[in-house]
Amino acid sequence: MNRLSERQMNVFNDITERIKAYYVSNNLKVDSYDQLVQKVETARVEIQAALQSNVRTASQFGCDKDDPKGVAIQFKAQVKTQVQRLKDYRTAVNNLLTAVKTAAESVEE
Repeated sequence: MNRLSERQMNVFNDITERIKAYYVSNNLKVDSYDQLVQKVETARVEIQAALQSNVRTASQFGCDKDDPKGVAIQFKAQVKTQVQRLKDYRTAVNNLLTAVKTAAESVEE
């Protein structure tokens, strides 16, 4: 699950960098650009924290260790959080993309 999430996060990172480069190279103006970029960065940090938390919890799991059921329940909850954080990151990137695309279309007209 973590590898899949890391790959997806890297895809979103690449898309974000391309959007930023396009925005700068075309001298576009979006009123809320800084807020949108900040939301993307916040979502990126949150998904990275969720991934690191899952790695720590997974390393604590073992049938021979204390409370394996409790660790498994905790891990399951963290995976749900990770999935939600990834969705939030996707939404933030999509909002940035939509704003930049709208600005680019209005310049072309």
